[in-house]
Amino acid sequence: MITRERRNSIRAVSTIATEPPPSVYLSGTLADGDAASLPANWRRNSAIIYPFELPERRNDRLASFRAWRDRQSLTGIHERVQLQAYFAASALGSAMPHVNDNLMRDYLVERLEAMAGPAITASIYPRIVLGQGQRFASRGGYVARFAPPDFTRPVADGEWIVP
Repeated sequence: MITRERRNSIRAVSTIATEPPPSVYLSGTLADGDAASLPANWRRNSAIIYPFELPERRNDRLASFRAWRDRQSLTGIHERVQLQAYFAASALGSAMPHVNDNLMRDYLVERLEAMAGPAITASIYPRIVLGQGQRFASRGGYVARFAPPDFTRPVADGEWIVP
């Protein structure tokens, strides 16, 4: 049997879960831009922090990758992981001919640094930069909000931000 106090605490928790807070920040990496699982009334006050290209811009940039993937019958569940593996393999494949017989890790990384940017093939990151002591291909991200009227499509709230 549920006591009156227990019933009131259950009501309070369910009220908190349905009413949106003034602002909500979501991880674009964890949510992967999925607005469907977020209640509609929460989307109005939500922002997504995207460390990669937004979905509508990503579609244009990755058309050639998707065509190649489909020709190879490599359909998969998690496209972002496939893209990161494709990017890493493409970058390495582009750098190896320049390494010649100098098979040292540091020299290979230097070649990748020199080639970083638009010369490297399709990527989910809008800006690729490597530098000395920096072993991340991309730093920064977008703050995105869900666009009206249905609040399901994320759009950038500003330019790419590098902290």
